[in-house]
Amino acid sequence: MSKDFAEWLRGELDRRGLSQQDLARRGGMSSPGVSQIVRGTAQPRAESIVKIAIGLGEDPVSLLRSYGELPAPLPETADEEEAVRILRALPYHLRQVAIWMLRGMHAEYLQGDEPRILQEGDRVCVVLVQEGTVVGEAEEPDHYLVSAEGGVRAYHRGELAETPRTDLPAG
Repeated sequence: MSKDFAEWLRGELDRRGLSQQDLARRGGMSSPGVSQIVRGTAQPRAESIVKIAIGLGEDPVSLLRSYGELPAPLPETADEEEAVRILRALPYHLRQVAIWMLRGMHAEYLQGDEPRILQEGDRVCVVLVQEGTVVGEAEEPDHYLVSAEGGVRAYHRGELAETPRTDLPAG
């Protein structure tokens, strides 16, 4: 890495018209330390890369990733972008509910527990809504058609609490 980094850094200093002393001052480093990195005689540590990024006005995380000090970020998917957009549009109290639900699902996933597949006729509690009965599977995976007051609606498994429940009213 030090040779590639040294070449890149020399090019950046030339392109920006900066001296090694300028970079050292801006990044809070010693001039001899910058000189060793620029010549390729010293392997830059993560702390040095961060200081160099600051001295150049670059994003430290990007520079650390470029030179293998941090893993590459996971590519964002359309679903993730939509989830973030939806979360940001929610009022604070609903955002907190959504985060709480995500934490619960994540914890369940990490434990390796597979949620039981619901069957037609299972009584379920539609979370934050009301009691209902599964009447079939919807076209989307993990979605169920639930008959409840107000008609039949499709719900994702995450929106349902499985029975048996003794606290549901008889009916």
